[in-house]
Amino acid sequence: MEKTVLSKREMEIVRLAASGLSNCAVGQRLSLSESTVKNYLVRVYEKLGISTRIELILYILSYDQSNESEENDRGKGGEARASLESLRLA
Repeated sequence: MEKTVLSKREMEIVRLAASGLSNCAVGQRLSLSESTVKNYLVRVYEKLGISTRIELILYILSYDQSNESEENDRGKGGEARASLESLRLA
């Protein structure tokens, strides 16, 4: 499955919106107008092929879980290589 790339600013807005903040509150937090936040979200929704905040929340949860899994896999790979090395030395 291909990952949609969002800009840092888009991800910042997505995370705040998905955390339950209103567009107005997100704007206040980031020093943006409410309409600018809304415009960002409209573009994000189009990029992701979604249409509701619930889908946005599900996206960010899935995104975070996927990144966490990738980080764990990289860490486990390093541990596995270290274990193999220790077996070779023994």
